Amino acid sequence: MVLTTENWGYACFLLNIVVPGLGTFISCFLDKEHPVRWDVALVALGQLLTAPLLFAGWIWSINHGVAIFDKSKGDGSDGNHPEDSMTTCEMIKFSLAKLLYEMIGTFILTLMFLAHAGPFPLFLTLWITTSFCIRISGAHFNPAVSFAFSLRKDTGGLPRKLAVAYILAQIAGATGAGFLSLWILEPGQGIPMIPTLTNTFRDTMAEWMGAFCFVFFFLSQTEEKTVISSIETIHCFVLAASYIAARGIVCGNAPVLCNYGACLNPAIAIGIFFSSWFNDFGEAWKYVWLYPVMPLIGCVGAIFFFEFIYKKTQVMLNDHDGEEPAATNLEKAIDAELEDKELNTAGME
Repeated sequence: MVLTTENWGYACFLLNIVVPGLGTFISCFLDKEHPVRWDVALVALGQLLTAPLLFAGWIWSINHGVAIFDKSKGDGSDGNHPEDSMTTCEMIKFSLAKLLYEMIGTFILTLMFLAHAGPFPLFLTLWITTSFCIRISGAHFNPAVSFAFSLRKDTGGLPRKLAVAYILAQIAGATGAGFLSLWILEPGQGIPMIPTLTNTFRDTMAEWMGAFCFVFFFLSQTEEKTVISSIETIHCFVLAASYIAARGIVCGNAPVLCNYGACLNPAIAIGIFFSSWFNDFGEAWKYVWLYPVMPLIGCVGAIFFFEFIYKKTQVMLNDHDGEEPAATNLEKAIDAELEDKELNTAGME
């Protein structure tokens, strides 16, 4: 096991979730005590080769990523959250209610998504679910949102280990909904998520831009200074509408780019990939690099824009509002004339 910084440990863990063994391989060059850990490189190769065997390598990879992050958690930890000082098991016990709410919320959202519900039923479902979960877990229901919250610099951020647990809970909920849809929904479920057209560039940009818009909307409405309304019902309404609006920006529910419409949610995409094994195992994971990964890239762009452009602009506007407006040339001339008259009057006296 390598010893590296917390940021690199977190990055290696996330990479191990996306590609089995990738984070482990990168970590072999990040050890503080040795320039290269070739034994760790062999472990990474074993994780990659055993990934197709009932996900043994993938589970091994995730567990190894957790171990890397646990070992690095004391290096550079900010200590703003109680979860920062806990082990992974302690953190899961402490935050079990949050994880259950995230899993159930994502489960319900995925079922509605797989039912090909229109924008309005999907919005109502998301609004009601958000209203029930907002006080407990924050109602993310999307790994892109949880990942973005783990990168926030303010007090509204999410501890990184807890964000990882959120993501795993969301994937578990979406996967359960994907399997359940095979039995309770109409025939034809379990179809792989594939682009409608052969040109995947349009799908890539749609998932990236849609996730960027949604995550930015979500972040801006969880910032105390920029939230539209402090009334919880209206606040949940705006958060639910953000996802529908972001989907609408990139063709929404229509199967123009993808047979499921815009997804913008890595958990839902992974749930569909798992459930589509029964129909077409080979086609199921053909686009695993697109629908689960591109929203995460979009959320990185959103958090960058939110932290370094949007929030700084808000600070500049607030500072400007607190200053007195500058006097015009006419006002300056009048003030100077009045001062001269006062001096002349004082001199005559």
